[in-house]
Amino acid sequence: MAPPQILVTGANYLSRAIRDNLAKEHPQYNITAISQDPASLESLREHAQKSDIVIHAGSPDDSTLIDSLLTGMKHRGKNCFFVFTSGNITTPGIKMSEQPTSEGGETKEVPAAQSSIGRSKSTEFGLRDPKVWSDINDIGEIRSLPKQQAHRRTDNMVFNAAKDYGKHIHTAIVCPPDVYGTQQLKRASIEKKQECRMLPLYFEEISRQKYALYVGRGQNMRSLVHINDLCKLYSLLIEEAAKSLESGKVRKECWGDNGFYFSSYDEEVAMRDVSKAAAKIMKSHGLIQQENAKSCSLEEAEDMIDGSGMALPMFGGNSRSRADRAHKYLGWKPQGPFFWEVLENDLCNFKGNDPLRDYYPAHMCPQVG
Repeated sequence: MAPPQILVTGANYLSRAIRDNLAKEHPQYNITAISQDPASLESLREHAQKSDIVIHAGSPDDSTLIDSLLTGMKHRGKNCFFVFTSGNITTPGIKMSEQPTSEGGETKEVPAAQSSIGRSKSTEFGLRDPKVWSDINDIGEIRSLPKQQAHRRTDNMVFNAAKDYGKHIHTAIVCPPDVYGTQQLKRASIEKKQECRMLPLYFEEISRQKYALYVGRGQNMRSLVHINDLCKLYSLLIEEAAKSLESGKVRKECWGDNGFYFSSYDEEVAMRDVSKAAAKIMKSHGLIQQENAKSCSLEEAEDMIDGSGMALPMFGGNSRSRADRAHKYLGWKPQGPFFWEVLENDLCNFKGNDPLRDYYPAHMCPQVG
């Protein structure tokens, strides 16, 4: 069988890392990379129609772009695979709260992170959530998360792709946690070291506030993955798709209704521990003046990142997950290095190279300098 035709979409660091890693591990693959552009939706449809495997690693909330890719695959008319990149906010660490609307006092359920009424009573920001999500044991609950949850519209488009676009389309959603570490990328025979950042906006906010911060008690936990191990998971998924294309047999454990993959280590970090370590490192390098980390209130956190409300769930929320499916069905074995081993290097080399840059509104993206 001829090598699969693979399309990679997205203009961020993660999409480039996935593409370069695939090309390195499988030079026989035919890989096309296209950055998302509203003016080229027709081009995306055409390329998707010609592709055996499509990997979307750009914005997880662009439903028009996702529709274009799936429509192209619909017209392909034979087995094809769609790997979609969602985000760690997909798992709910924020309780929902009934809040009055402006129309006659009626109530509606909204994320408490977006609410200014009764927030501290309805959330557990800064506290440890005992729930650790499994992509096997909790797959039913994950599929039925409320529509208000981040990325749910596009996640549901992908989950329902076989029903809405064609049974020959087999899908998988990859849900990365906080990504850290560096990767060696080769372009035109010139080796370039690219940095990526665990919670890049958090470190940007430390620079703005002039001290390392945590929300409330700082006991909230975050799952992690090194960029190299995340790319390896994508490679294993693509290898699984290539095997299915060759054999004509698609493992139901890996795709469709079951095709949801966390990509986290067993290692987790509490945000207070991260802030304490970051404070000492950044102080020793003259990046901030205060060596001690400080707690900030929910209201102070909500005003950060241009008052967008993103900082509260990002810095004070829990994101805890286990990559059970990748371990069991793909044989994924993370190699590290661990977060604490590279934290100083990551902080000191920060250039704004955020692997999930497309996940944030344009005016909130760290600037490359």
